[in-house]
Amino acid sequence: MKPEEIRYFDVHSHLNFPQFDADREAIIAEMANQKIATITVGTTVATSRQALILAEKHSHFFAAVGIHPLDARESVDGLGTLAEEKKVVAIGECGLDYSRTLTAEDKKRQRQIFEEHVDLASTTNKPLIIHCRDAYPDVLDILNAKKREVGERVRGDFHFFTSSPDIAKKCLDLGFYISFTGPITFTNQYDETVAYVPLERMMIETDSPYAAPHSHRGKRNTPLYVEEIARKIATIKGSDIDSVAKILVKNAFELFLRKNAAEF
Repeated sequence: MKPEEIRYFDVHSHLNFPQFDADREAIIAEMANQKIATITVGTTVATSRQALILAEKHSHFFAAVGIHPLDARESVDGLGTLAEEKKVVAIGECGLDYSRTLTAEDKKRQRQIFEEHVDLASTTNKPLIIHCRDAYPDVLDILNAKKREVGERVRGDFHFFTSSPDIAKKCLDLGFYISFTGPITFTNQYDETVAYVPLERMMIETDSPYAAPHSHRGKRNTPLYVEEIARKIATIKGSDIDSVAKILVKNAFELFLRKNAAEF
């Protein structure tokens, strides 16, 4: 697969979730028709396995395997063999989520599981997909510590980014990309951050079935709506949609497929 064969690359979706059981194949077929690729992301061992099954079945699908921080009771050991598979292009989603009331023990467990994901990404030399809510100091501390140890093997994407330019700078300084999703289309709350992040370090995602963009707000999201996110970015950047789309696809290939794109 080559970048010019793809118009949009939705770097984070959950087509493996039950919300798509009724029409999954129809959506996948229309994605192929519209030249939309995606990374189907696992949040448990079971959904990671389902993500891989989809990726192996469809040429425009790739998989990420991980355990969501709110599912941190699971063991990363269950991801070991999955992570080695060719169409698994990332480890995640993983990270820290302090948005709910948690005990000190809960936070400790989340950090432990996250550190194990970072180790797995380093061992397999695959990028991370980071989930972070109300926990940037701890996430950045863990990533910076590991990066000092293993260097460029610690890389990845901060998924569903909704924080400030100051936090974005810290993520970019770490060498990570930042991806934006549906909410940027129905509020100007994130315009300053979108304007700040260079196009060359940015990607787009739907996080389907969640966070649908403006024209479908409140309904189930799908990767077919990813263009609306790219169009808002183009507006903020003062550029045309085609130029922006090409850069965003190039970025996704550079992070997730640069070592083996020719194999797909």
